[in-house]
Amino acid sequence: MPAIQAKIVGDFCNLRCTYCRDRDFDQKGKRVMAPQVLRALIHSLSQLPQSIQRIHWLGGEPTLAGLDFFKEVVRLQQECVGKRWVNTIQTNATTINRKWAEFFKAHDFKVGVSVDGTSQTHDADRINLAGRGSYTKVMSGVRILREEGIYPSVICVVTKKNADAGALMLRSLVGSGFTSIAFNAFYNTATNLSSDPFAVSDKAWTQFLIDIFEEWVMLDRADVQVRELDNMIAWTQGRVAHSCVFRGSCSTWMLVDYDGKTYPCERLGRPMSFGDITSVLSFSEILRADAYREFTSQTLRLPEMCKVCPMQAFCHNGCVAHRVDDGDTSPHYAYCGSRLAFYDYLKKHVGAISVAAPAMSAPSILGN
Repeated sequence: MPAIQAKIVGDFCNLRCTYCRDRDFDQKGKRVMAPQVLRALIHSLSQLPQSIQRIHWLGGEPTLAGLDFFKEVVRLQQECVGKRWVNTIQTNATTINRKWAEFFKAHDFKVGVSVDGTSQTHDADRINLAGRGSYTKVMSGVRILREEGIYPSVICVVTKKNADAGALMLRSLVGSGFTSIAFNAFYNTATNLSSDPFAVSDKAWTQFLIDIFEEWVMLDRADVQVRELDNMIAWTQGRVAHSCVFRGSCSTWMLVDYDGKTYPCERLGRPMSFGDITSVLSFSEILRADAYREFTSQTLRLPEMCKVCPMQAFCHNGCVAHRVDDGDTSPHYAYCGSRLAFYDYLKKHVGAISVAAPAMSAPSILGN
């Protein structure tokens, strides 16, 4: 059963990040998931046999749905006898105040925030409606969360503009108190990799990985977990990489939009719908739909070059959203070269971290 990404306000957001994939959609129109759609979502998930159900609340900016919306989420979940709900929320943290932090703490919400490294690299791209940087506001929200005993993980977006600042960004995030860190190479499925002004090239991503690895070693902090390093170090030790981008399919996540329509992972946009949760009794009906089965089957088809690659058992052709049609029998992972190059680099250096590495584990909240 995939975890659910609930895009409860559609693409509506109070920031205008220059690189945002949602810039191709409507970020201005406020669309909040209606009460009947929310009830259908919780009810359809409650009908599944699994005792644990995971929902990742996102947007746009999910807190714009309002605190009362999330109070209703908790009320509906509490009505489901015999179910344990794991709620996470990915927020830009600009709206976080004491009431939000107290609510998340009281109801055991896991929180992830978005911070793009240093104040300078962050403010260059993560701007508000007035075109001003949001770093100070974001870190104020993070401070409030920590004061309530919530220590959020962080996602940092890497673009063509900041890819050469990897070491500096990691050092800044750790210095700001973050210990559970993920870096996302920007890749917009709606544009061409070579022409997008923000897309990170394969070569630049390789160097970025090397830079943050060397900085992580220099920091000598066993408590600092970096998703990309943890997953790739796992290869060198014969362990399984936990992140979904190493699993070869796109069945780990499923998106439920504000209107109830279901789609693949939000990284893919809205290429096809698997059905509407308001028209089913159980989410299992969505999972049995022909469209869902065909999509997941299609993502498992390997291009010929992957079939003969010695890294295939670890890589599985990478993230589905980062695959390009390059003339092979199936779309191929855009960052194939960086995985191979960084793996070779790690094999030469992993001995220096053999003591620290076994203690590392990919943070589950940063699974995509």
